[in-house]
Amino acid sequence: MIEFRLSDQYPPDCPEASFSPCDKESAMESIHNYFLDFFGDTVEHQYVENYKEFIPHLPKLSLCILFSPLKPERIGDIENTEHFLASSPVLKHISMSVAAPKLFSPESKFWQAESITLTLYSNTVPTFLRHFQGRQAFVTCYKWQDLDLIAFVNRWKSGKGSRKLETLNLQLISNDIPLNEFLNALGVKRIDESKTPTTHTLPVMFNLLDTVPIISHSYVVRKTDNRVASVLIRNESFSFGVWKETEEEFLRMVK
Repeated sequence: MIEFRLSDQYPPDCPEASFSPCDKESAMESIHNYFLDFFGDTVEHQYVENYKEFIPHLPKLSLCILFSPLKPERIGDIENTEHFLASSPVLKHISMSVAAPKLFSPESKFWQAESITLTLYSNTVPTFLRHFQGRQAFVTCYKWQDLDLIAFVNRWKSGKGSRKLETLNLQLISNDIPLNEFLNALGVKRIDESKTPTTHTLPVMFNLLDTVPIISHSYVVRKTDNRVASVLIRNESFSFGVWKETEEEFLRMVK
C-alpha cells in the first residue's frame, strides 16, 4: 500500500509518497517502473539519497548521493567510503566534504561520477585534478599551489587529461590568485579587449546546483582537436569552461 499527498513543506504541488520502511525497495521499484511506462526516455530520472541509505539498482535511473547534507560532517574514512561507492552504480552526482589527508584510489568509482560538488580541507587538489574523469566539478578548498592548476591546464591542452570535462570551478577560501603572472604561465590566448566574449554556460547535471557562467577574454586551445576552453580568474576563484567549438568557430562568435 502506497499513499500519496501534495506536500506543504517542499515546492508547491510536489507529491509525497508514504509507505512502510520495510517496503521501501519494492515501493521505489514500483514508482520508478510507473514513471518509465508513463514518460519513457523523454525525461531523465534522478534519484537523490543520503549516504548509506537505500541505493536502488534500477534500469535507466541516475543516482545522486549527498554525504552529510544536513550538518558539516567531513568524510575522514576514505576506505569505508570507497567500499560503499564500489558497491553502487557509477553516480550521476556526488556531494561531499573531505577532511582526510588523501583522496580515493585511482581505480575508485568516485572519479567516474559525472558531476561532483566537493569541499577539501587538505591540499588534495592535485589528486582531484589529475584523476577526475567526469563532466562538471565544483570544488571549494583551503589551499592549492599555482603549479597544480598549471599542470592541469597543460594536461588538458595536450589532450592527455580531462577529456570529458565541460566545466570546472575552484573556490579558494583564502589568498588571491596572482592574475597576470598566472595567466602568462598558463600560456593563454586573449580576445581583444574591445570585443565582448561569448558567455560560457551549461545546464548543471544535478538540479540543486546553480550554473556558473564564464565571461572571459582569456582562453586555451587543445592541440588534439583544436577545441577551446575559457579561463577566468577572479580574486579567489578559478573557472574553466570547455566549448564544443574549435578555435576558429569560437572566435567567429566574438562580437
